[in-house]
Amino acid sequence: MNNVFPKCVICGNHPENGLYDGIRLASRFICSVCEDNIIQSNAHTNEYQDIVQAVKRILYPKQSYGQDKPKFKDNTVSLKNLK
Repeated sequence: MNNVFPKCVICGNHPENGLYDGIRLASRFICSVCEDNIIQSNAHTNEYQDIVQAVKRILYPKQSYGQDKPKFKDNTVSLKNLK
């Protein structure tokens, strides 16, 4: 039997433990690594603002937020300097 692993909308990776290794947000999957980065980010940094913009793109995909466009070939949402 083949297992289907979700793809993280933020980093584009497939988590090792499948659906049990992350959360779903607006029918999109966020892996536990990106989830931890979101939780641990400081609200007074550029990283936090990038996360806010990425979450807005997930929740409201037809609207554009900020200067950059959320269109990527693999349907991921880019977060600069997150790693």
